[in-house]
Amino acid sequence: MQQLFNKKALIDAAITTHLDQELINFQQQQLAKPLFSLLKVFVVKGKTVRGGLFLSYLEAANPQFYLEKQSELLKIAAALEIIHAGILAHDDVIDQDEQRRGSNSVWQEYRLQAEAANYHDPINYGKNQAICVGSICQYLANQLIEQTTIGKLINQEITKTYLAEMLDSQITANPEIPSIETVLELYQFKTARYTFGLPLKLAATILQTSTKDTHVLEQISNAIGLIFQIQDDLIGLLENSEKSGKPLLSDIREGKKTIVYLQLLRNCDEAETTLLHTHFGKQQQINQEDGKALQNLIHSKALPDIKIRLQTLANETKELINSLDDEGATKNLLQDLLHFNLSRDY
Repeated sequence: MQQLFNKKALIDAAITTHLDQELINFQQQQLAKPLFSLLKVFVVKGKTVRGGLFLSYLEAANPQFYLEKQSELLKIAAALEIIHAGILAHDDVIDQDEQRRGSNSVWQEYRLQAEAANYHDPINYGKNQAICVGSICQYLANQLIEQTTIGKLINQEITKTYLAEMLDSQITANPEIPSIETVLELYQFKTARYTFGLPLKLAATILQTSTKDTHVLEQISNAIGLIFQIQDDLIGLLENSEKSGKPLLSDIREGKKTIVYLQLLRNCDEAETTLLHTHFGKQQQINQEDGKALQNLIHSKALPDIKIRLQTLANETKELINSLDDEGATKNLLQDLLHFNLSRDY
């Protein structure tokens, strides 16, 4: 993963340069400068996984091409990160998350500004502003990719991401328990495809990779993305808020019907299920005693089955990686990516 993170400085610089250039077009509007200042902090605060993966795969597959086209490729990488920031701004409004990346979410930042200025209805103000910020991010990204051949592919995949966001809202609002297949569909389209599948598919398209390998690469990236999201659920539930970047057990408090929740329903007895539903969807802080009890339940009643699922996915992914025609650095990159996602702590 170090080679992905090594790309971060390049991508961050491209993002900052682009935002500075775009700000010139909006100088007459009083809210532009504070918005762009917020974005310059918020966008680059992430790990830059999507842009980094896109660049790293291209460099591994064709180092000469990567060096010759780096300026153009950096624009695409920057666009992926700006799109991601916009999706997060919207996602935190939908989930009512007050924290993101260890700091205030966008809507919470605007809410606190409104409270300090004694605005009317600060919560609604913060959410309205964040919705606008997310939409502006899409515009800013399009300015980077509209003259490239892969702009349509990116916009199509992001539409699929927002359809999955709609499914997420439906699952949360619907009192019925979804199937594991439905939750995996959500994971596939909300996280896996656009976090891992899209960067690799873009790289394969640019390099004109064979149809066979492109199809296999898509299967690999989708599987790694599922592993990433399942691990992310576990980190959010089993790690403290400082490490996860979210409030303790936030998925339970928000009533998120994750694969962990479904596994708990399958394996918990009546008393354990009662404890779970005492806090599920209640949007209230969980006391330390109940929080510890819930984490113990996750370890004993959900984690064993989930680990089996993760290992099965990993084994299938290793076979797919080995089936690729390429024998060089791209296989090593994919193997490292798989190992990193499997070994994330919780």
